[in-house]
Amino acid sequence: MMNVPNINTSFSPKIGIFWLIMENGVPRFLTDMISVDEGEQYGDSVTWSGHYDFWEKIRTQNKTPLQAVS
Repeated sequence: MMNVPNINTSFSPKIGIFWLIMENGVPRFLTDMISVDEGEQYGDSVTWSGHYDFWEKIRTQNKTPLQAVS
């Protein structure tokens, strides 16, 4: 069996954000998630807040975005 670190095995509903980036010439998914209970109300929806702050943190680490999806 393969040992995969940092995998969330919780079955509670989650919301999040992801980007596909290039890191050292290798495409990778960059993700962040929170429980729905921690999300921000936006009308009738719940959203992951902090898109801009999250990307600014990553951008300063010299990641190259392939595609931004939110």
